[in-house]
Amino acid sequence: MIPDESPQVQHDVAKLETLVASVSDANVRDYIEEGIKCLKVGAMRAAVVFIWTGGVEAIRGEVWAYGTKSIDAAIKKHDKKARDFIKRDDFENVKDSALLQIAHDFGIHDKSEKKRLKEALDLRNDCGHPVKYKPGKHKVASYIEDVITVVFTSS
Repeated sequence: MIPDESPQVQHDVAKLETLVASVSDANVRDYIEEGIKCLKVGAMRAAVVFIWTGGVEAIRGEVWAYGTKSIDAAIKKHDKKARDFIKRDDFENVKDSALLQIAHDFGIHDKSEKKRLKEALDLRNDCGHPVKYKPGKHKVASYIEDVITVVFTSS
């Protein structure tokens, strides 16, 4: 496929390349770099999935700082039947929607930011499952802006 040279895509690539330069976590950086590659060739759905995965990894890092006991309590507050959270790998048992709630509970993201991330998760789900929906460049640009703003630049 011919690289997508549209101004919108080039702008998004530039934003993401600037972000990548500031990301110290190698896993997060790797996912964002793959998202950039997808954008460059017009693979919008794949870009959404990779950028979301990088954002989730970053959120996990922020939540992890609260420790396993606090995370376990937060998970079980919303799901009494949840598995025990003992080690970082246990994030694989935590749904992204639950992770967003925990980040909100810990004050990492406020109500509005959580709402933006929920919308981003919905788009990720539409892009990561076999459905007819294909987001356009402007939708993906808005998504990228929200993920970068909420996950990587909020304080």
